[in-house]
Amino acid sequence: QSPQMAITYNVMVGNESGAINILSPQADISTGERYAACTGNAGNNDFMVFRALAPGDYYFRVQAIDQAFAGSLFSEEGSFSVLPTGVEQHSLSGIKAYISENILKVSGITSADAELMIVSVTGQILFSDTVKPGDFKLSVATFPAGIYLIRIVENGEIYQTKVIK
Repeated sequence: QSPQMAITYNVMVGNESGAINILSPQADISTGERYAACTGNAGNNDFMVFRALAPGDYYFRVQAIDQAFAGSLFSEEGSFSVLPTGVEQHSLSGIKAYISENILKVSGITSADAELMIVSVTGQILFSDTVKPGDFKLSVATFPAGIYLIRIVENGEIYQTKVIK
């Protein structure tokens, strides 16, 4: 029996159940037989950090490896989800939004009942109202310098972008 500190862990990850297309364990997933005599890809850690994974569902299994580099069978499959973060910037129906000389300018609104919202990065709603078609202007002189999220809902579609003051 191996001492606890001699045990390392091997992780396999895929974006579909049973897949290993994100992180290979370098072992036979049905028998646990190792393809390389080395420590597991997670080392002695009982956790693993993944960076820059696209939003979606991921599936993993873990294998323990002893001091002789023999691997156990893999665990039952677990899963985790990566949620989208941030704000996607995109144009919808030719809408444009920007700040110039302390004035928020929005052009390209075509719907008579478009809803416009200005939100701080802390989530505080600074402005929310229905706006008329055409060009919209609003003084933001009292807003502190920073990044603001502009959200416009028009004809059931959402336009969202960031502006910097």
